Amino acid sequence: MPKNSGSPSEPRNTGISKAKGEYVFFLDCDDEIFSDTLLKHFHEANNKNADITRGYLIADDGNNRYEANRINVDFDSLSRKDRIEIIIQKQSTTPPALIRRNILYKNNIKWDSSLRMGEDTIFLCEVLSMAKNIVYVDHPTYIYNKKINEEASSTQSYGSRELKNHLTVWQTAQEKLAK
Repeated sequence: MPKNSGSPSEPRNTGISKAKGEYVFFLDCDDEIFSDTLLKHFHEANNKNADITRGYLIADDGNNRYEANRINVDFDSLSRKDRIEIIIQKQSTTPPALIRRNILYKNNIKWDSSLRMGEDTIFLCEVLSMAKNIVYVDHPTYIYNKKINEEASSTQSYGSRELKNHLTVWQTAQEKLAK
């Protein structure tokens, strides 16, 4: 980007517009992807004709690492509606997912750059609402670094703007998922 946009949304939208592959994958700059994640997710996406694949994460709080967002049900036996519900209920709405690029183009799905926080929730809800085949990969997808220095991250700092963002996000998410 020519200058700092203040959020990951615009760089991600630029990435979508320039992507050429069948799938795209998003990851926050302060997180770490496991070396086998893309291969595992791509293999599952190909085998199951997935529009989106999601796995679980390993959280790192600076002292300990632990599993989070793991879905412990027979995901393949669930209906599409139940798959969406369990992802929203059991996982944080973090960006890491392998997403069929064509889903984004056909439905004009973009990251909302007007939001400072919560844009990942709206993006995920839009993708899930348009995806025909949603696949869960029972594999640690990435390491979520909760604290990389002594400063609170932008998602841990709250003011009136952040509160308004969250209210907007959950109202918009409900509207998108109501489809």
